[in-house]
Amino acid sequence: MLSLMLAAFQLLLLPGFLKASENSAGVYVYQWKAECWYSSEWQDPVGVDKIYYNNEEVVEYDSRVGKFYAKSDLGKPTVEYWNNDTELLERRKAEVATVCKHNYDISKQAIVDRNVVPKVKISPTGNSGSIHSNMLVCFVSGFYPPSMNISWLKNGEEVTHDISSTGIIQNGDWTYQIHLTLELTPKAGEKYGCKVVHSSLREPLIVDWVPEETLSGKNKLITGIGGFVLGTIFIIVGLVVYLRNKKGQTRIPVPQSEGLMS
Repeated sequence: MLSLMLAAFQLLLLPGFLKASENSAGVYVYQWKAECWYSSEWQDPVGVDKIYYNNEEVVEYDSRVGKFYAKSDLGKPTVEYWNNDTELLERRKAEVATVCKHNYDISKQAIVDRNVVPKVKISPTGNSGSIHSNMLVCFVSGFYPPSMNISWLKNGEEVTHDISSTGIIQNGDWTYQIHLTLELTPKAGEKYGCKVVHSSLREPLIVDWVPEETLSGKNKLITGIGGFVLGTIFIIVGLVVYLRNKKGQTRIPVPQSEGLMS
């Protein structure tokens, strides 16, 4: 249906543009764009046509108005001709249902019902994530649909200050990303988290981050405990082996002679 309409538009446009082309030379570009506009609820689509001649928009159609209107003086003759064509206007209005609504039903599963789970990563800036860092960036990427709720937590409580966001960014592949930055002076014992709420998740996703020095202290404690346990095991094993060896050593009695035989 769209290709047939395009061919008809081209034939109708030619008489209107020939006069403008008589006094010019070169290559001429004619473009026709058909768009379907949907509300956030995907109801009551709107059909919009945009006609371009040499990169200049000259004619536009809006199904809410039901008529064509000129965007430049060059489009006025064509608009007058098309708006007097009752059959063309009725056919164009009907295409809101036959094209826009029809395409919505086909694309609903791939677009409206599509859900892609976001990937979440926390990256400190400054001094390699040490206790002297003054910024944390929560990278949330690869999600769809674009509606997203993201926040910073400190010890389980939402942080409402010293926060900046990039806003939703298109990736160009039907997925989106957003970066949320938190300015802070981390202290040992504090725990920060990036909380993400998205329609693809059954429950909020929270990714935690703690200062490196806190992690280092925990690692040293774990290492110390492990060393103590291993040392204790070696001591016990050595003691058991020693006792067994000592018990296995038996003395052989040597009889003494009662006297010399005569």
